[in-house]
Amino acid sequence: MAVASLVLGIVSLALCLIPGMNIVIVIVAAVGLVLGAIAMRKHPEKKGLAVAGLSMSIIGLVLGIIVWVACASAAGSLSRMY
Repeated sequence: MAVASLVLGIVSLALCLIPGMNIVIVIVAAVGLVLGAIAMRKHPEKKGLAVAGLSMSIIGLVLGIIVWVACASAAGSLSRMY
């Protein structure tokens, strides 16, 4: 589970570079966050991987939400212009 959390955290960070993937980023990062939390409790010997997965998933989740809000704000301002 720790490795899966790490992989999902890396994928969520990589998806932040692709426009239009906002909801996918949030879902992938949330799953990585849950798996990292479970791995921390069940497998204390893999705590380093779990912490890395948790931190990358948190960063991916925050970036995904920021991009989502920015896109919604830009779309809202564009609709008022035209």
